[in-house]
Amino acid sequence: MKTQAKILICYNSPVSIFSVYNGKPVDQSNGESDTSEKSFSKELNSVQKSLSDFFTQVEVFAVNKNVRKTINALKSQNPDVIFNFVESVEGIASYEWCIAGLFELAGYEYTGCEPPCLGNCLNKARTKSILIAEGINTPRYKILKPNERFTRDEVHLKYPLILKLLQEDASIGISEFSVVHNFKQLNSSLNS
Repeated sequence: MKTQAKILICYNSPVSIFSVYNGKPVDQSNGESDTSEKSFSKELNSVQKSLSDFFTQVEVFAVNKNVRKTINALKSQNPDVIFNFVESVEGIASYEWCIAGLFELAGYEYTGCEPPCLGNCLNKARTKSILIAEGINTPRYKILKPNERFTRDEVHLKYPLILKLLQEDASIGISEFSVVHNFKQLNSSLNS
């Protein structure tokens, strides 16, 4: 027997692939698209089907920058629970916490982390500071800006290094081009 409940699965509206996502230049000439979005669409359908086996009403809603549309969808659906898959808004990961905050402000129960946690995790330096303050071992790091001039002596880290975007989610922006084995490669990667 199914539970009488409305579940609204919210996810980020698909966007064209950005080079920042996989750390590689976008090649539009070969007609490639973001395979992660195709895979996610398949998974989204699977999650909706699975939840439909247990709950009476399961709907999906793609979140974008149109906040009024999102608020109206929430009001019209009036879900008992929001299954939150939103990780960015139109490709901007730093808005992830805002959507969870919107759900919270509107008084809806939702899955996943609360806004402060999401916001902290989107800034790798802040996350590192929190971990270090709590006595949790974490690899050393250095924040370097593109086109910033720095010397070999200013980078007190052991190679190979992995270059990551400071304010991005998870592994977005990391590829085989993100690994540098010496100072020359590091300097070249940040100044190209």
